Amino acid sequence: MESAVTSLEYLANEGTTSQAPGSLRSSSSHHSPYAILPPVPYQNQNVVRPVATLPAILDRDQRSGYLLDMIYGLIPEEVAGRRLSSLYLMGQHHGAWHVLHGPSFGTELKAFYRLDPTTRRNETDPAWLAVYLMVLVFGLQDATPTEASALFPHLAPVEIPRLPSALYQASRFALEVAKWDSVPQIRHIQAALLYFPFLFHFGFGAEESSQALHHLSSAISAAQWLGLDRISSSDPSTVPTHDLAFLDYPFPLVFELCKRLYGHLNFLDGTTSRRPGLWRLSSSSFQNGGGGGSTELPGNYTDEDLMLEPIPKERPTGESTAATVARVGSLFAGTIKMFLSESEGSMRRFSDESRDDDLSYEDELRYDAALRSILDSMPSPLASKDSINWMLVSLYTSVHNRLLRIHRPRMAREISTEAYESSRHASIASAKEIVAAQRLMMECPHLRPGFIKRWILGAALVLTVDLVISIDSGHNPSVLSAKRLDIAQALDIFEQDNPLDRSPATTQQCARTVDALLLACHHRLGARQSGVPPAEGEGLQSFFEAVATAVSSPADVTASTLLWMAVDNSSNGQHPSSLAPHNNGVQSSGPPPHPNYPPHPTSVQMPDFSNFDFSFEGLMTQDSLPVTTPSSSFDFGMFGGWESFGNGMWNGQGQQGQQGQQGQQGSGQGQGNGQQGQAQGHNQGQGQQRMG
Repeated sequence: MESAVTSLEYLANEGTTSQAPGSLRSSSSHHSPYAILPPVPYQNQNVVRPVATLPAILDRDQRSGYLLDMIYGLIPEEVAGRRLSSLYLMGQHHGAWHVLHGPSFGTELKAFYRLDPTTRRNETDPAWLAVYLMVLVFGLQDATPTEASALFPHLAPVEIPRLPSALYQASRFALEVAKWDSVPQIRHIQAALLYFPFLFHFGFGAEESSQALHHLSSAISAAQWLGLDRISSSDPSTVPTHDLAFLDYPFPLVFELCKRLYGHLNFLDGTTSRRPGLWRLSSSSFQNGGGGGSTELPGNYTDEDLMLEPIPKERPTGESTAATVARVGSLFAGTIKMFLSESEGSMRRFSDESRDDDLSYEDELRYDAALRSILDSMPSPLASKDSINWMLVSLYTSVHNRLLRIHRPRMAREISTEAYESSRHASIASAKEIVAAQRLMMECPHLRPGFIKRWILGAALVLTVDLVISIDSGHNPSVLSAKRLDIAQALDIFEQDNPLDRSPATTQQCARTVDALLLACHHRLGARQSGVPPAEGEGLQSFFEAVATAVSSPADVTASTLLWMAVDNSSNGQHPSSLAPHNNGVQSSGPPPHPNYPPHPTSVQMPDFSNFDFSFEGLMTQDSLPVTTPSSSFDFGMFGGWESFGNGMWNGQGQQGQQGQQGQQGSGQGQGNGQQGQAQGHNQGQGQQRMG
């Protein structure tokens, strides 16, 4: 089995190494790059050079044999296979990303292990193996290291951490044997949908995110060939009941499973496109209650409901079922596609090319109403008593992040009108919901996708703007304390100990950023409580310029001192407690103590705001906040959507990044599918991709 893992890793990297594919043959003879040329006779026509043969790995039939040998070398014994499958079906991955029909898969698994081992290979669809191998991947992620080692006794303990990646590669090879690239099939779509969270949500860098998007694209193509975008209950012929995945399935079950698969694809298509207009699936039926194409939304049924005959009445939309994420996600995608396609200005606003054009106020209200109708059609994760559904929490957070992005350009403008007040309150309310939802994930922080850190940070900034306005407006202490607590709760998320964090350096930077904002608010409040009135023109812009002054000053000057100097303009740059002794050397008290932050920390590292636009418009519309570490810098994208993420930074640093955290210096670059990433020092492999 260990040799199978090693061989799979070789195949996965064949094209990136100097070893020739032909070396996988049993023969140890070396083949030159010219081995495929026909034999050339010597001058003496009676003597011919030895005849060369093509590497066996390049012959599709022989390659399939080699691949199946290695794949079956990784398939565990029945007890281990059923245990890992149970961990998956009962765990948080399947519960949140419900790609498979659990009861049907369980039946297929039993049938697989009942087959005669000598004939099992010829009687099993390789595409089913591709799905099963990904079930094993997620089962392993839910197993303890001790249990995982016990389930694979033939593997050395050091190989167990490599096993999920090896199983993923084996799954890809199983699809190759199944000829996914020439035969559209349901199990290819199922496998691709299982690849997506493994690579995109829980991957370690730009390369894996690019692979996830490639798998999604191929799955959408297969779905369109199979007609999943136009299935109809009134025309049974539109449902691909002939597919091997659905043999012996009753029609109502096939119909609902096809709609679920399409709902998942439409969800990802609408929220991970590189920019508006690159969507693969149509949103034409959105206004008729569908999520895209002519396919209806899946019914709100549990897996067990679909096993009954007849299928019972559909459950209320507020009840979480196996179809919830596919339903709500497809509606969300349809909303995004409809509103970002209607307005050229809105497309520019949510694309990389420009962010100068806002939606009209009327369009904002319509977009707001559509997003809130999605919230009304989904169970609130904040009210759920069930186990945490990480994808539902992420989806809920994503909708509120869209609402925040709609309203934030207006919230800080010094204009007192009903429209601006409404936008300010809406933006603040969504920021609080983002923080509250992500605090739920503190029970399982390893399931929080890395790019969501961006949304939490954006929410914290909006809450900071609200607190600064309240400080300058002289609101009572209880109001200020409550608002400060909202920001501190975001800081708690970043400061939580998470040994499985895939991007710890980014988490630390987020924590330092929120820490700096709280510290600046603390000193601003101290100035107001000391009776120092706001200087002329001192507003939000002045506040963030104060932070910029603090973080761009020499390291031997404390951040607290610099913030006081910058915020308290009337002191002419003198901090009463640390720089300007009075009369007999007695220093004034300075700002009141903050419960969490000492007034004079010896070392505070803060974000680099030196290239950040601190104007009201810039603050509310830009998507980049640079943050500096002692030996490197990388770009914070503060206001992304579900569709915005920084590969190699938000999802994880990857191997190079982990080396960087240990102090190794260097630089790396990754790119793929329109993505480009680069970084130096501690954070290598940074990338940024704007989606949707």
